Amino acid sequence: AEKGGADYLGVGPVFATLSKKDLGPLLGLEGLRTIRRKVKIPILAIGGISAANVADAISAGADGVAVISAIADAKNPVQAAIEIIESIGKLKKG
Repeated sequence: AEKGGADYLGVGPVFATLSKKDLGPLLGLEGLRTIRRKVKIPILAIGGISAANVADAISAGADGVAVISAIADAKNPVQAAIEIIESIGKLKKG
């Protein structure tokens, strides 16, 4: 993708997700780290991203994340989004 001129790479599923079916094996954090070492373009982690694990994905090399279920399926989607943003903010401050 990078050699073909892609601006970024969506990488996943990093964690288990209910949003999509038949995605194949999970990459996990180690898979994310491996991809980070191999490409120079930004990578976005997708698949099972939530406030509980977003910092792990960023720490493993993701430049950003794509989130579906953790927000769309939450009882309070706005609060869920805020919690994800706060988790990223804590990581950047720390």
